[in-house]
Amino acid sequence: MDLQLLRSFLALADDGSFTRAAARQHLSQPAFSRRIRSLEHWVGAELVDRSTYPVTLTHAGQQLRRRAAELLEGLQEVRDEARGHRQVPPGAVRVVTSHPLAFSFFPQWWLRASEGSANSCRLIVSNTLDAYDTLAAGACDLLLTYIDPGHPLELDPDEFEYVIVGTDLLAPYALSVEGKPKFRLPGTARGPVPLLDYGAGTFFGRMVDSVLRKYARESHIETSIVTEISAGLLQLVREGMGVAWLPGLLVRGVKDELAYAGGKRWRRGLDIRVYRPRESAESNSSADRIWRQLVQLPNPAEMTKR
Repeated sequence: MDLQLLRSFLALADDGSFTRAAARQHLSQPAFSRRIRSLEHWVGAELVDRSTYPVTLTHAGQQLRRRAAELLEGLQEVRDEARGHRQVPPGAVRVVTSHPLAFSFFPQWWLRASEGSANSCRLIVSNTLDAYDTLAAGACDLLLTYIDPGHPLELDPDEFEYVIVGTDLLAPYALSVEGKPKFRLPGTARGPVPLLDYGAGTFFGRMVDSVLRKYARESHIETSIVTEISAGLLQLVREGMGVAWLPGLLVRGVKDELAYAGGKRWRRGLDIRVYRPRESAESNSSADRIWRQLVQLPNPAEMTKR
């Protein structure tokens, strides 16, 4: 069984609302409802009473709620032990981030954020949407993440605060051949552009989908390869296999090999934010010291140029 079904069920039990619980898990309400139905099918009993508002748990739902919370907590402990989490010094700051930021932004950012302190760090690398869940579940101290300023995945401002620590640009790239892109958007009917795409439902995948929908009528694009890993897409672009939307920080070291595959209308700006739970100032003094350092860092645009 997919453990995400249990996490969704517990979110619904806590919120008493399909709408709020779906938003907290960054899902559409229909997709969230399907998760609950799938869990009920697996259990073989109805878990929630949908005739009340807020929704209430049935007797079976109440029993599952107690056992599910214990199960997930136990599995997390086993996972932590297997990964050696207990070897991390007490007071280490737990930072969760995505693969692109872990490789291209985190090292220099952490050096500056922890400058003058002896703080140790536990870096947790995940996909962007799961990273949000990690923060919401209280399993990290700081979330370092990309944000689409036009369609941010909002966290409750009463529970979480953030600071902008950088900016970036998500743009379509192709292999540079004599200074020109091997493929160029929007493509033609006779020569469609091979798209190297992200998996459905991923953070960057959603941004790319919104761009492609906007220019769907004039575009001639055929999806060639799909993967959730930005670094994998970058390597495919360098091999001349198609066009991929990539964050600028990731391509910075090989930009002379690449060329923009389209004009400015195909590009989207990104913010880089750090979130923390508001109560963390009281629960983790090391994370609080890092936070105080963050708010004094230079202008975000200057940081990402370094």
